[in-house]
Amino acid sequence: MIEKMGKTERYSEFDIVLKEGAVNHFLYIIIWGSVSVVQENTHLGILKKGQHFGEMSLLDGQLIAANVVANKDTTVWMISHTQIMDFISHPDSNGERVLMALSKQLCQRLRSTDTALREANKRNIIDENQLNSFLSELNSS
Repeated sequence: MIEKMGKTERYSEFDIVLKEGAVNHFLYIIIWGSVSVVQENTHLGILKKGQHFGEMSLLDGQLIAANVVANKDTTVWMISHTQIMDFISHPDSNGERVLMALSKQLCQRLRSTDTALREANKRNIIDENQLNSFLSELNSS
């Protein structure tokens, strides 16, 4: 059933696949190639064959959180929100498995981001007393 859904799209090197702040209606799965994820000039990572993107804005209806740019000629399989919802709600589908896979990937990305932020914070803290003073000021506001 899922094989009949979606469509393929090809992007050339440096093409913008998703633009930060835009509306998204698709889940993208990389069939061939790779993309970079960039948010406000910060490189967040590279996604390769078999990985997906666009799921956050697709699931929560919010605007796209980051730019996604093709690193080289890239082909993606695009599945619309409507197609995914139809698939998930169909009694004979493996919709639960699809939702679990998306959830696991989102959790992995969140944990990776948490680790990166923790490490960045450690490098920026000059003095524990300064940090405590700063936290006290925040709490009193």
